[in-house]
Amino acid sequence: MQFGGAETQLVYDFLDLSEEEQEVWLSRLKVTSPSQYAQLLPFYHCDTQPLLSQIWSDGAQSFIASQLFEPNTTLDKYRLGEEIGRGGMGVVYRAYRDDSTFEQELAIKCIHPSLYPIIGRNSLFKEAQMLARLSHPCIAKVFDGGISDGCVYIVMEYVDGCTLGKQIATQPTSHKARLSLFVSICSAIEHAHRHQMIHGDIKPDNILIDRDGQAKIIDFNLTQKLECYPSPDSDDGVLAYSESYASPEQKRGEYLTQQTDVYALGKLLAFLLTADGKKPNQELALVITKATEEEADNRYVTVNQLRNDVIHVMNKKPISVKQDNWLYRLRCLVRRRPIPLFLSIVLVVSAFVFSLVLVKKNQQLYSEKQASEELVMHLTQLMFHGKETYDHPISFEVMLDLSRRQILANPHVSDDVKQKLIVAMMVPHPSTSKNEK
Repeated sequence: MQFGGAETQLVYDFLDLSEEEQEVWLSRLKVTSPSQYAQLLPFYHCDTQPLLSQIWSDGAQSFIASQLFEPNTTLDKYRLGEEIGRGGMGVVYRAYRDDSTFEQELAIKCIHPSLYPIIGRNSLFKEAQMLARLSHPCIAKVFDGGISDGCVYIVMEYVDGCTLGKQIATQPTSHKARLSLFVSICSAIEHAHRHQMIHGDIKPDNILIDRDGQAKIIDFNLTQKLECYPSPDSDDGVLAYSESYASPEQKRGEYLTQQTDVYALGKLLAFLLTADGKKPNQELALVITKATEEEADNRYVTVNQLRNDVIHVMNKKPISVKQDNWLYRLRCLVRRRPIPLFLSIVLVVSAFVFSLVLVKKNQQLYSEKQASEELVMHLTQLMFHGKETYDHPISFEVMLDLSRRQILANPHVSDDVKQKLIVAMMVPHPSTSKNEK
């Protein structure tokens, strides 16, 4: 049985109703439309809590060890190829559209019937319904869904590539390229959060890298809305998360939040930066520590904050964890713009030195001006007093001697100027030469 557009919408509408409304609707359909009643009945009254442990132990465990379909099996209008992935919820097959309308290579995820109660009455197609609303280049697209031979399947985009873990292990990539890839993954998870969807199982194996190096996130956690998980200490259960990337609250079986994905992204960032044996720098180490705090309230509030800090590290800008450290902010500025900052410093220093030279020169000119004015005043006084003492005129030699004393005692006259004036005063005066003759 496959649901077309109208039938699928019927299921979605049914799942949006409360349990009482579903019961009333089924009662009416039983009389008016037995076929629709038969389609909707499996989605009603799936009580997840009492059956959860039994389902994990009896159904999921046998599912993990089994194979749902053989290659070349026809699933409605799709022909299955080889198995390309397997997880705790389903098996992913390479598939092809098996009709004369389109030729298309796809991936089909088949969910084992014994796991239906885990999804509960909220929808066997809940993942497909939610993923279909997501439109991001780093999230594998969902195209279709249905039920065939009692098995729920979800038709997705086929990604020709390998997992992130395999790519990091086999293909050397630069530090900057890994950070850029992480930023794109954060952008995709942020997009999912805006559509009220938590991934719940972020890890390298759930991130595919296509031939163009583009990340594709797959395998969103189907049990993210359940109130409890199987006990981590139980050997019978199949955990709906990865031990190395699951947050503490996820391991305790609490509701998943955005901080759950933030924690897993922090672990993923640590994996990307340490896979080659190197240690992250101080800034990235602080980012990882912030994202993977034990208490969810101490982590980044949103994936956007985590992404922005990684971008700031790439652009040599201050991260939010050390935003209040002014010395750190200054170092970031120096690293980010060394040449413009160096030129600015040179310009400021040059302007300061030029100002000092200009001030000193002005002071020198002022001193020389003041000295020349005092010298003129001194000579004027000598000539004036020489006229007053006409009976005993002051000789030229006495005037020169007094002038020399005045010049040497003047603090405003520089030593160079004093030396030049003294040398000039030592030249014999014409009148003195005549008297000597």
